[in-house]
Amino acid sequence: MVDIIKTEEKGSDVNLAVHLLNDGWLDAYDCAVVVSNDSDLARPCGWSRPIKRRKLALSLPAGATRHAN
Repeated sequence: MVDIIKTEEKGSDVNLAVHLLNDGWLDAYDCAVVVSNDSDLARPCGWSRPIKRRKLALSLPAGATRHAN
């Protein structure tokens, strides 16, 4: 018999997107770099750029392949 522990992250992409947009409006950063393989973050990253002319980069982690969720 073997015990299997399955860990699963929930809500981190939504939390990141909300903070990215909110912090942009609050002038909490001048430039942000998001390193993720989660395609759900593409739209919030695109929305954050025009907010007060923010600089933002979205980068895939090393060795990651792009996939749709």
